[in-house]
Amino acid sequence: MAAERFELLDIDRLLPAPEQPRKRFDRETLEDLAASIRENGLIQPVVVRPLPGSRPPAFEIVAGERRWRAAQLAGLHRIPALIRDVDDDSAALAALVENLQREDLSLLEEARAVQALVERHGLTHEAVAQRCGYRTRDRVTHLLRILRLPSEVLDLIDEGKLSFGHAKLLAGLPRREQAEWARETVKRGWSVEALSRHLRRRSDPPARDQKTEADPNVRRLETLLGEHLGAPVRLDCPNARGGRLVIEFDSLDVLDGILDRIGFRDD
Repeated sequence: MAAERFELLDIDRLLPAPEQPRKRFDRETLEDLAASIRENGLIQPVVVRPLPGSRPPAFEIVAGERRWRAAQLAGLHRIPALIRDVDDDSAALAALVENLQREDLSLLEEARAVQALVERHGLTHEAVAQRCGYRTRDRVTHLLRILRLPSEVLDLIDEGKLSFGHAKLLAGLPRREQAEWARETVKRGWSVEALSRHLRRRSDPPARDQKTEADPNVRRLETLLGEHLGAPVRLDCPNARGGRLVIEFDSLDVLDGILDRIGFRDD
């Protein structure tokens, strides 16, 4: 455990961390928090670390930038801070994990924070999932795949026009089709289930059993499986005894991800 101490610090001596994953702060939400701070004070201290060589002494915010911003709006001049003596790598790692655990990040902010944990700090998918409180490592894998979508699709995600479920399905498509399906999804206002259904139809054989196509339970299962695997899925159940499960993939990389998520190991 790094050495730490508690102090009241001048608010203008604190600086945001460069690895803060949140790039935008909702003004209305900050105003609400500022009103609460004016009424009750800043109950939870921010976590900071000293910036060596700074004159006058300054501190980098490791955790709590949102509280710091709201405290400024509330008119506070000094705020409670927990000062920790940690190195650059430890501070960056702590800032990323704290935000992933506690802040309401957008989907792309979350994905880029996860990417930083994996690529800059060498954490495995399992380690990221454990530190961030994800139930499984699947979300980590999906988030990293989403970042490989075309910039046009990422813009639609960032604008809130495409959800995590939409993005997972789009990431499983051939790259040349991703932007086209994203635009069509936004234009038509498709839900995740609707997008999944249209993706299945694009490659369905003409003779697909009508009973299977009409069964809402089958469609729901296809959607859930597709979201879990991150690839379009089709179920053909011509009778009560059996049927066929078809999983589409565009590359060996996507196939590796599917095999990983179903627990297959070629040892």
